[in-house]
Amino acid sequence: MTDDDSAAPAGARLDPASYEAWRNLPARRPAGSSPGTWPEVLVRRYDEPAAAEEFTTAPSRDLLLVVQRSGTYRLESRSGRRWLAAEYRPGAMGVTAPGVASVLRWRPPEGAPDTPAGAAGAQAPSTVQIHLAAGLLAEVSLAMGRPWRAGHHPDALVLEHPGVLATAGALAAAAEGAAPRLAAEALAQALAAQLIAAVPAPGPPAAPVRAAARPLSAVHLARVVDHLHAHLDREVGLAECAALVPTSRAHFVRAFAAATGLTPHRYLSALRMDRAARLLRSTDLAVLDVAVSCGYAGTSHFADAFRRHHGATPSAYRSAHRGRGS
Repeated sequence: MTDDDSAAPAGARLDPASYEAWRNLPARRPAGSSPGTWPEVLVRRYDEPAAAEEFTTAPSRDLLLVVQRSGTYRLESRSGRRWLAAEYRPGAMGVTAPGVASVLRWRPPEGAPDTPAGAAGAQAPSTVQIHLAAGLLAEVSLAMGRPWRAGHHPDALVLEHPGVLATAGALAAAAEGAAPRLAAEALAQALAAQLIAAVPAPGPPAAPVRAAARPLSAVHLARVVDHLHAHLDREVGLAECAALVPTSRAHFVRAFAAATGLTPHRYLSALRMDRAARLLRSTDLAVLDVAVSCGYAGTSHFADAFRRHHGATPSAYRSAHRGRGS
C-alpha cells in the first residue's frame, strides 16, 4: 500500500523534522533506515564517532528513543549550567521528549584503554534511534486511559526497562528486514505503550488496566478477513482495518487477536503464505511474480518468510508439490 493520508489517523504521522534530525548529529548520515511506507515510526541506525564535542539535537514534535547497539562512551547532557553524565554501553537507552532540543557530548569512559576504533577487539559506537509520532503517542495514551500532554513528558538520560529494550530491538530488526507496515504499526504501538508507562507524564494517576477485549463479532471478523483477502498484494494498515469495525487501532488489535488467536500481521502473513503456496503448486508464475502478488516487493524477504512458514524455499516447495493444484 502506498504511504497515503487515509491509511493513518490524523496527526499520527511523523514530524518532517524527524527525517532531518540527522543533520545535527556527529554521525551525520544514518547507516540504515526503516522503509518509507512506515508513516508513524522512523528507525535509523547510526555509526558514531568515539568522541563528540558539544552539539545540539534538532527538536521535533515526535518522541525519540536512542538505544546503544555497540561501543561504550561517557555521555553528558547539559541541564542549565550543569552537565549530567551516564556511561553508555550496549543496551543503554535514553529518551528525548517531544519538542526538546538536547545539548550533548561524549568521550571514551575514564580509564578506558586508548584503542583506535577498528582495531582488533575494539567496537565502534553505534546506536539505533527510533522516532515515534506524537499522534501515535496521543492515540495509545488515550487507549491506556491517560490524557496525553506532550509538553509534560520528561526526558530520561538513562532509561532502564527490559520490555522497551526488547520491543525496540524487534522494531530495529523489522526495519532491517523491511517488514510490512502492519507489523511495524503493531510494534510501534507496543513501544509507545511501554514508554508511556515507563516514563509517565505528571498528572492524575493512570486509570486501571482495562479488561481483556471482547473478540470481534463474526460479522466484523468476516468483514476484516474479506478485506485482507482482497488486498494480499499491497500494504495494509491497522487504521483501515480498524475502520471496518469501526474502533480504535489499539482495541482492534486486541479484539482481532481474541477472535483469531493471532495478531493482524501474523494472520495476514498466513493468508499470503497460503496464496503463495497455491500459486507455486498450480501455476508457472515466476517466483518474483508470486512474491509481488502476495505483497512483497522482491524475492529476498518473500523467500525468507516462505521458508519460515512452509519449511522450504519457494523453488523447493514448487518442485515437491508441482501439479497438486489448489
